[in-house]
Amino acid sequence: MVNHRALALFTALLTAACTSTNSLQDFDGDGSLDQNDCNPADPGIHPSAEDPHGDGIDQDCDGSDGVDRDGDGFPANVPVSSPNLDCNDERSDIHPGATDPLSDALDSNCDGHPGVDTDGDGYADQNIEGDDCDDGNDNVHPGAADNLGDSLDSNCDGHDGTDNDGDGFASINSEGSDCDDGEPLTFPGNIELCDGIDNDCSGAVDEGFDQDQDAVTSCGPDGQPDTADDDCDDADPSVHPEAPERCDLRDNDCDGSQPVDEVDGDGDGDPACSDCDDSDSTQNSLDLDADGYSICGADGIPGNGDEDCDDQQPASYPGAPDQWGDLQDTDCDGTDGIDLDGDTWAVNANGPQQDCNDADPASFPGAADPWGDANDSNCDGMDGEDYDNDGWAGNAVAPDADCNDQDSNIFPGAADVVADGTDNNCDGIPGTDNDGDNFAATNSGGNDCNDDQPTGASTHPGAADDWGDDTDSNCDGIDGIDLDGDGFASNATGTQHDCDDMDRLISPAAADNWGDNLDTNCDGLDGVDADGDNYAGNSSAAYFDCDDQDPSINPQADDRIDAQGIDSNCDGTDGIDQDGDGFASNTDATQPDCDDARPNIYPGAPDPPGNGLDEDCDNCGSASNSAIGDGIDTDCDGWALNGPGSTQDCDDSDPDIHPGSVNSAWESPGLEIDINCDGDFSSLLDDARSSGFQCQGEGGGEAGYSIAFAGDINQDGTKDLLIGAPKRRIGFLNSAGAAFLTLRPSFNSAAQPDIELENSSEVLVFEGDQAYQYFGTAIASIGDLDGNGATDIAISGRDAVYIFLGESLSSIVASLPPSTVLQASDADITVIGPTNSFTGMALAGGRDVDADGIPDLLIGAPGSPTDSTSPGRTYLVDGAALRTKIIAGQDSTHAASVSITLHGSSPANDGEHSGHAVAFVDTSSSAADPYIDILIGAPTFPANQWGGTLGASYLVRGADLALLSAGNSIDLDMIGIGFGGIDLGGKVGSALASAGDVDGDGDEDILIGAPETTVGTKVQAGSIYLLLAADIRSLTSPTGSFPHSIEQVASYIFRGESAGDQAGSSVATAGNIDGDHLDDLLIGAAYSSDGGTWSGKTYLVLGSQLQGHGGAASSIPIAPADSSSGEDLSQARAAFSGSTYTRSGSTVAGGQDLDDNGYDDLLIGAPHALSSSLSLNAGKVYVLFGGP
Repeated sequence: MVNHRALALFTALLTAACTSTNSLQDFDGDGSLDQNDCNPADPGIHPSAEDPHGDGIDQDCDGSDGVDRDGDGFPANVPVSSPNLDCNDERSDIHPGATDPLSDALDSNCDGHPGVDTDGDGYADQNIEGDDCDDGNDNVHPGAADNLGDSLDSNCDGHDGTDNDGDGFASINSEGSDCDDGEPLTFPGNIELCDGIDNDCSGAVDEGFDQDQDAVTSCGPDGQPDTADDDCDDADPSVHPEAPERCDLRDNDCDGSQPVDEVDGDGDGDPACSDCDDSDSTQNSLDLDADGYSICGADGIPGNGDEDCDDQQPASYPGAPDQWGDLQDTDCDGTDGIDLDGDTWAVNANGPQQDCNDADPASFPGAADPWGDANDSNCDGMDGEDYDNDGWAGNAVAPDADCNDQDSNIFPGAADVVADGTDNNCDGIPGTDNDGDNFAATNSGGNDCNDDQPTGASTHPGAADDWGDDTDSNCDGIDGIDLDGDGFASNATGTQHDCDDMDRLISPAAADNWGDNLDTNCDGLDGVDADGDNYAGNSSAAYFDCDDQDPSINPQADDRIDAQGIDSNCDGTDGIDQDGDGFASNTDATQPDCDDARPNIYPGAPDPPGNGLDEDCDNCGSASNSAIGDGIDTDCDGWALNGPGSTQDCDDSDPDIHPGSVNSAWESPGLEIDINCDGDFSSLLDDARSSGFQCQGEGGGEAGYSIAFAGDINQDGTKDLLIGAPKRRIGFLNSAGAAFLTLRPSFNSAAQPDIELENSSEVLVFEGDQAYQYFGTAIASIGDLDGNGATDIAISGRDAVYIFLGESLSSIVASLPPSTVLQASDADITVIGPTNSFTGMALAGGRDVDADGIPDLLIGAPGSPTDSTSPGRTYLVDGAALRTKIIAGQDSTHAASVSITLHGSSPANDGEHSGHAVAFVDTSSSAADPYIDILIGAPTFPANQWGGTLGASYLVRGADLALLSAGNSIDLDMIGIGFGGIDLGGKVGSALASAGDVDGDGDEDILIGAPETTVGTKVQAGSIYLLLAADIRSLTSPTGSFPHSIEQVASYIFRGESAGDQAGSSVATAGNIDGDHLDDLLIGAAYSSDGGTWSGKTYLVLGSQLQGHGGAASSIPIAPADSSSGEDLSQARAAFSGSTYTRSGSTVAGGQDLDDNGYDDLLIGAPHALSSSLSLNAGKVYVLFGGP
């Protein structure tokens, strides 16, 4: 059988074989015939293939790895930095290493320029038409710095060093020696020429061309020969262009001519300028002795004194040196020696022959010398005639006259003692008598105790001596007359008078023993009476003066009780003490001895109760303890320290502390003060009615959710209160909300009844008119917006703020009860915010931020109308703009009156809820800063780097706000100074307020609450930060959006007492509650359980407690934050607890004086308190009066 499949395969192979031998083949199918393909078996290799350099394969069949179109063996597609890069792949004669002549202007060797530049310094090799003298060193090329001494010609000028002028010497700038490398004729060793140049670099110019050393060279200063400044005779120093002409027949000044008188008319060799007769060659012809002077002199006229007096002697001429004593007149002045004044006496003579004044012919040795003309005419060394040479003239006038001019030891001022009997000092007596009173001084052996001029003339033995002038005029040793020498004068007065000047034992300083009937101390009585009250301090018994320094104290003085406790009558007691128990009966300043006949009865004596005697003389009692005075009652409050049982006074030093005290609201845990003596230091707000009253809400409205002092709305002279109850149901409208304005006419009475807010004739009610309007969320007294003199108020609901003008309210509250109930829609003006913005969550008013005289309004809007991030906003509403709308009768949207909008600064999706709390504060009261600052709380400010929130607060200075234009919108981190927390979830900025002026420097300080901070292990105990204005004045906004750490910048830090207290839920200034010069602080802890679960607690911290700012002497000092980690609020001066679940302290307010007693009062909100009818969450506000 024929195998057809095998036959078919054979036929195919035969056909293929025949085809390969008769046609061109492309075995690898790459489009290139095998005869042109350098690798017919690889379709990636053929003449048209891409040939990347560096893989070791010649893909394009050009004989090299890479693209080499010109076939010179160097690729064109290698990296630019490669030394094998072909810079021109179209020419095979151009490639790295090719010969590169400079003249063809081609870069044949691909080194970046024509010619060969092996070292790459930009200069071609000089061996191949270039100018680089060392093409293997890139530091060597024309123009390179070339330092001498390194054996390199770095700049290719043919020399080691720089030789710009080509003279073969390197410049000094390249450490060579060529002093002028721009002048080829200047180099070391060159021949110096007279050309004005230092040719040899010696440092001198034209040296050797001033032979006569007259400072002028033969080529002159210009260095050019044959010019007017050349020295025309360099051998004669008297000849040069600046020389003066001399009478010497020479052209001294080189001007080419001689003066007309410098000629020799008679031919005797002497020019006319020096010949006294130039027409006669034989007379006065020459200076025969060649000394420069002729017999006719310089003036040419004989006999004028300038002639040569000896023309045969060259050393003799006018002015020549003339040595005295050689009998020669060499200076032609007519005298041996120098005699300038012509008196024949030489000034250079010796000894007594010398003329001491050769300018005066009347002055010479032996001349008459009258005294007093200040001239030494006779040359004896002084004015006048001094024959004994002692320096004093005998012809002088006293006191300068020498009284014996023949004895050099006698002259005015000579030492003169009395003992030698000689008047040596010419004062008229032996010894020294300077004052001329004819008594010699004690230091010269005399007895004149004051010999000074001019005061001493009246002082000498025997002179009159008046006492009291502090002068010993008679030289007896004391002021006045002391005949017995005991040191006291008989003509003295007072206590210095010597009452017996004949007895040395009797004087004011003598001892005077009492009882000898002698007045030996001259005080007028026997004994010592230092105070002059006629009673001696050293007497005895009834005559003894117990204080001899005070004349009002003596045995007969009237002795009244005084504050100093002085015993004026010397009986041993201050006042009259008849029974000798040490207590006086005539006191009127303190308790007297109530029985001065019984020594066991006196103030402070033991006084056991029950014997009917007032032993301690306190005479105190009360209606509750009728045993007046029987028992110890130091504070006189009617309760005895040693009383029985519950009647015992637990603090007998304070009349406010006793059993049943009505002041128990001011008990202090920090001071451990138990005011009502019940053994408990805490105060319950419900027991505080004696110190104030309560405002009671109703029906779940949470009255006290917001509280404020409203000013005097009805203008009755008494301040009013504004209270918000945002969850009050109005009819069928759930949480429509309400607000209450109390209008009590007076708070001055001792006891104030409570106020039922919804059932009182003293209250004006404002109601919300929409369900869930939360009307009353925030309230504020906002000052006088419309300028009519009445105070206006603002009440917020959800997303809106309602403003009620005092002028509109005045008719409603003109009489009590108010005439109507107002609705939210009755507001005079409404500021409406965006939906869900929570505009009005916080309010602040009544302060003038921009200093225009009109109060402004601050509105917090912590929500977000557009997204879920809730960065929050705060609107600063311009009071002036609102006033315009009020006048026009317009409502307002949120933007219409907003001056500036302040945005939260956190990143997206991390809402900080800025505007949750807002406040005004004036941190700079100086006249230079009239603006008010603002505070903004952002309690959920994020902690981006950890997740969660920290909270923050911002201080925006009014001065910075004043720089912004109306309508501006700005992020808080761009303008505010931030203070951030460090505790996750701490909620810094939940509450904030002006703290008032706690340190007394005139500036308001800042109080910030962080109620959910953890203190140690106490979760949500809460922290409160006090920032003094002075401590943060220099702070600025930190870089970036993350604020300052509030823990680091706070001046004082207060910590909650217990976990869950949430201290800092509310903060406020308490004003000046204690009457000192420092403002005090209120701090609420809404969730404290000290008075029962969530009873809430409010703390009062006094400004005087703050150490370092006026409070160092406080009984409960509080240390600053820089020296402590924070003070526990148990250190507060007072604390007030609410009842169970009332959350008292949720809101606090202070700084106003309701009862006009001079002390500020306090408001404490408890929004979850029961009503009078026991309905839940009715709310309550406690009013506590300040003062003692």
